[in-house]
Amino acid sequence: MTTVAGARIVRLAAGAVQPDSSGGNVHCERITLRSAVPHQTADHLRALFGLEARRASNLADDGVEFAIGNTRLTIEDAAAQMNGCGAGVEVAVHDIAIATDDFDETYRKARCYGATVLQEPHGNEIRMARLQPIGLPPHTLIQRRPPTSANSSAPCECGAIAIDAVLSSVDHVAFCLPLHQLDVAAEFLRSAFGFSTVYVDIIETGGFGLATRVLRSRNGAITYVLNSALPHSRHSHIDAFVDKHGAGVQHIAFGVSDIYGFARRLRGTAFHFLRPPEEVYVSMARRLTDVSALPMASESSVMLDEDGDGQLAQAFVTPFGGDTASLFFEFIERKGSQGFGAGNIKDLFSAAENKMRAANAVPNVPNVPPRATSPLAPSSMTVR
Repeated sequence: MTTVAGARIVRLAAGAVQPDSSGGNVHCERITLRSAVPHQTADHLRALFGLEARRASNLADDGVEFAIGNTRLTIEDAAAQMNGCGAGVEVAVHDIAIATDDFDETYRKARCYGATVLQEPHGNEIRMARLQPIGLPPHTLIQRRPPTSANSSAPCECGAIAIDAVLSSVDHVAFCLPLHQLDVAAEFLRSAFGFSTVYVDIIETGGFGLATRVLRSRNGAITYVLNSALPHSRHSHIDAFVDKHGAGVQHIAFGVSDIYGFARRLRGTAFHFLRPPEEVYVSMARRLTDVSALPMASESSVMLDEDGDGQLAQAFVTPFGGDTASLFFEFIERKGSQGFGAGNIKDLFSAAENKMRAANAVPNVPNVPPRATSPLAPSSMTVR
């Protein structure tokens, strides 16, 4: 256990899982978003990802799709679905499709470990089934049959807009869960999908607290970050998300090769990196062994973190719904580090605590926790 500036960080396990190609290989084939305004959402993503604003899709009128590495990001019309979604529904992750090389065994284990079957296995060339794991959004299992000699080419999915030049991959998917579902969801991923726990953290600063479980697929292709507020902590961004949506995807993190160039391009769009409080950069200067990138990071509203393997740079864009109970995107550039910004989370919690103390010190100000305004912590991050 380490105590730094009033923060308690307990790392119970840490480390990277080496890719294992011995079997059970998976990858995230598709993440499906639902929006009450799918075309407007698609236009926003074209601007965010740096695509031509009028680039057309060959998909049906109610959807558009982007290709990011091996993963498709699909937008569906929530109002067109028959599951209760309708007008006024914000952008949210509706389904995650995982391609597996052992469909039958993965499906069997998922059922055995408590997943509800939403759609039974079906298909021939492409086997599919849809499941609802405990504590996680619906997942679709997919297995594509090997191509026959008559058709040796891989299945063609038309309509996807490739943006590999901008983003390299989906780095991780982060979830907000009620505390009682955290270990249940982690156990499901380990037992049914063959994931391994690579990192466990408990971060406490002042009245705020966060429990994290990071799990990764055996071949290293998928990383899930499971987050939950601690039972004795102040009401935070995680509680706000769970109150509004239940367990679900809070953010999707995309790997980017030049986060500072990405930040410069965003200044000409409707999207911006959220600005951390200045005290976060003061803390970075104290805890980083290599501060050479700190001036550029501060100028670009990027946060830096560091571990024994190197540094990472991360930033967050304005949430779709305008508050921290809404889906948002993270952009992350890794320079060796395999972490997820625990130092930055601690600093944001500390900044939120200091802001609350300052507010409560002013006469006639009621002692009410402030509304969360940051995707990572209830701090004062702003658009710059």
